[in-house]
Amino acid sequence: VSSRRFLATWSSHETQYGISRPSVSQALESGDVVLNVSRKEIPGLEQTLEEMGCDVAVVVIEASARVLQARLQARGREAPEQIALRVARQPSIDSRHRVWRVRNDADVDSAVTALLEILTGSMKCSLWVMPDVNSGVFAQTQQLIAVLAEQNSVASFDPHVTLCPSVRCSADQVERIARDVAREIGGPVQVIPSVASVSEKQWNRAVVLEAPGESIRQASLASRRALNRHGIAVDLSLGVYAPHLSFLYGLHPDV
Repeated sequence: VSSRRFLATWSSHETQYGISRPSVSQALESGDVVLNVSRKEIPGLEQTLEEMGCDVAVVVIEASARVLQARLQARGREAPEQIALRVARQPSIDSRHRVWRVRNDADVDSAVTALLEILTGSMKCSLWVMPDVNSGVFAQTQQLIAVLAEQNSVASFDPHVTLCPSVRCSADQVERIARDVAREIGGPVQVIPSVASVSEKQWNRAVVLEAPGESIRQASLASRRALNRHGIAVDLSLGVYAPHLSFLYGLHPDV
């Protein structure tokens, strides 16, 4: 296949794909371009696009194994053994750029909204503190979250303590804010979870542990001050939105 005609070509699940170089070049004359590519093609395509003078951002759209399997079975294009292989694959993302992820477990409109928010620089962002990914605390908490997610047929997520209310801002802005918060905190944050409860506010229902203690309180205040410094108004009162560790998202009447 001529590289003059295609920016990238690849084969996947017995189907051939390609991205037309002339079509992309023409589209770039009018503005930004979104390309749907195989994950394994990202490194080479990044280099090609940079040589063309493009700024590159990588967005990964993914679904849980349970949802992916159900969708592939409903589509009916692959044999059961092909579906099993595809679900079992956990390809890594090899990119020199920031990688944004869209969880596509819910309806199409929700995923489209999340993607558009990334592309237009108006994402809903949260500031977290997380345990060391190599620690026993991370592994044990992650396993518990995964078990609850599987039992309730929802997406799992990494363990974290949410410091402040979610805000809307661009990718570059939230990165600057996060670095600002990290500098102000200046070191490890101690989290001492307390009583579990069920919140029925922002996420319909979420099983949470409140995370009191002076260390986490100061980290939460630091995140709010940083948001205000960057022009995003956030209430400094911890009573409005307390730091917490979530274990389960979604509507679960029996929890």
